[in-house]
Amino acid sequence: MDRFSRLDFSKVAPHRRDEIVRRIGILEDYIAGGVTRAEAVAELGMSEVSFYNFLRAWRRTGRPDALVGSGQPQNRITPTDEQRRLISDAEAGSPTGSMTAVMARAERLAEIRGVELPGMRTMKVLIGEIRRARSLRPDGVLDILVTHCAVNLPVRAGHLVVAPVLGLVLAIRRRPTVLGVALSLSPPDAFSSARAVLDALLSADAPRTEMPAEFRVMAGPEDDWSKLKAALVETDLPLIFTPARPRSWREVTNLIGDRPAGLKLMPDVTSRLADGRTVRVPKGGSDVSLEDAEAMVRRRLKGAFEGPHGALVADDEAKTSLARRLEILVANRAPYQQH
Repeated sequence: MDRFSRLDFSKVAPHRRDEIVRRIGILEDYIAGGVTRAEAVAELGMSEVSFYNFLRAWRRTGRPDALVGSGQPQNRITPTDEQRRLISDAEAGSPTGSMTAVMARAERLAEIRGVELPGMRTMKVLIGEIRRARSLRPDGVLDILVTHCAVNLPVRAGHLVVAPVLGLVLAIRRRPTVLGVALSLSPPDAFSSARAVLDALLSADAPRTEMPAEFRVMAGPEDDWSKLKAALVETDLPLIFTPARPRSWREVTNLIGDRPAGLKLMPDVTSRLADGRTVRVPKGGSDVSLEDAEAMVRRRLKGAFEGPHGALVADDEAKTSLARRLEILVANRAPYQQH
């Protein structure tokens, strides 16, 4: 990377940096006349059209994170109000139907109304927004949810490369806000929930101005969940511990989508052991450490789902006491469970 030390790779996903460096090197060699167009296309493994789009993006921005494949969410064309109404009407006619069924209905409505459809990806995004809105809360109502979901990132776990499990604290209002994040190699457990709540507790940037209607924790049957409950019960939070079922983790995608901030969520494998969550390393990429993955996920999700982040508890004394109890719980985690 010495050749490109002047460039800022901080916004490139860690597991994609080596490949982006390689691609930039090929582009620079082509620009300098060191390789032919055919050689560059072959080395990059792209079609000629993709190559020219890639080259144009590099010449226009000179930023590694602006390139396709950097692991950053790509900008999308903003749909018109008319297109939004059309998609909304199509979804309303098939509120429990598949994405394919809703898009087929949208195509028929577009023909009738003479409206140009947005792209397929944009339609899926709009349908997802409409359906997530049904899971959100009316004005003046705040709920807090502590839950989990696997995320498709290639994290090294011994001889395996697996999708880690994301522990998440969400504030649910008219739109969701990500308060706390923790990543683990284990299936959902009380320890990653405790780490996510601790992150939410310590990263609050304002006093508490509203009490949540409920503070709901999706919990498993293991005894360790009672330790988390004991850590939280001394607060004034309206606690609800809900038994998690295999489909419980889909609630996350209902609230923030299945690809929030460019991260692909995998709710249906969340409860599996690590060897049941194996993933492939992207072509030309590399696996990433759990620590780097956690930092990236935290930055992206908190950046994409910003909002009021008041303190979870009433005052500094309560905050210090709860933080200490959560830290003890995390520190006492059995060695074989450590992330």
